[in-house]
Formats: sequence, C-alpha cells, structure tokens
Amino acid sequence: MSFQLIVRGVSLSDVEHSLGLLSGRAEVFPIDPVHVGIAIPTRLFDTLGEDKIREALKHMMVYDLYSGDWSGAVVCPARRTQPGDLVSRSRH
Repeated sequence: MSFQLIVRGVSLSDVEHSLGLLSGRAEVFPIDPVHVGIAIPTRLFDTLGEDKIREALKHMMVYDLYSGDWSGAVVCPARRTQPGDLVSRSRH
C-alpha cells in the first residue's frame, strides 16, 4: 500500500523538486497535462511523517485519494471533490 496524491497545475519536475526529501524513493508520474500523480510507499511515509510531506507540497493544490479532499493553494473547503472534478473541463 502507499500514500497516493494527485497534484494539479504544477509540472512533473516541480513536484519532483519539491519532494527532494524523498530522495527518489517515491513514484512521481504524469497523469495528463494538468495533473501529476504521487505514490509514496507506506514505510517511507511512516518514517518521514505526513507533516513533512505535506509541508513539501504546501504551495501546491493536492488531492488525497484516500480522504477525497483537495488541500493547498486555492481550496474550497465547503465542497467535497468528485472524481469527475479531476478532469479538466472546457468552458462553454
């Protein structure tokens, strides 16, 4: 099992740079042009602690796949995110 996150609106290289504390031990991968996925092994997550990981990503908009919540920059806490919200939508 792993700690799984999605970051929106930040490049893959920026996410990798921000997670330098993980020393390449986490999987960081592109999902689409707007979203980057992160999978952090449970042992690594437990060793470092959630606070350090969240601190490294605090300037980014992060979706926690376990809780189903967005956190970080420009969050609307009153609304819970639905799976379809992860897909970029065009304006009409």
